[in-house]
Amino acid sequence: MPGTRTVSIAAAALLAASCAAATDRGPREVPKNLNSLEAQASEAFSLALAGDLDALGSASRRLAEQWASVREIAIEDGAGAADVAATDAAIARLEQEVARHAHTASLARAANAVSLHMEKLFALYRPVMPPAILALDFLGREVLLDGLQADFALAAGHADDLAATWSGVR
Repeated sequence: MPGTRTVSIAAAALLAASCAAATDRGPREVPKNLNSLEAQASEAFSLALAGDLDALGSASRRLAEQWASVREIAIEDGAGAADVAATDAAIARLEQEVARHAHTASLARAANAVSLHMEKLFALYRPVMPPAILALDFLGREVLLDGLQADFALAAGHADDLAATWSGVR
């Protein structure tokens, strides 16, 4: 049936075009250093949970270097001043928490805070995965930290945010 095949091809083309439009957010691919920044923030979180202060100190310095290498690019590409300032503050806070040998949960929360604005930064570009996935990572780690600190009211709020974000991604 040629009519059915034509409709199927047209439907597939329309679906492909709408998917491309949904992911073609920014002018270009995500800068390599921004990808590295998020990967290192995730690694710093794991190091903080493991209590490896030496490796975490190195990771926090690498985070600062990576952010310095991509910060101006992000600003030129439209990053909001609040997101840039918050990322600056999060990296500085992590370095301070490492220097004062903070408790594991404080270190991990400081490391996770570096990821808080990644969704907005990645949304400036054409990421391979939806930027909201980064928010899911951040919120999931927050729920874990809330549980470690027995702050179940905060965990419930983060779990609600996690469910709402997942609903949007799904």
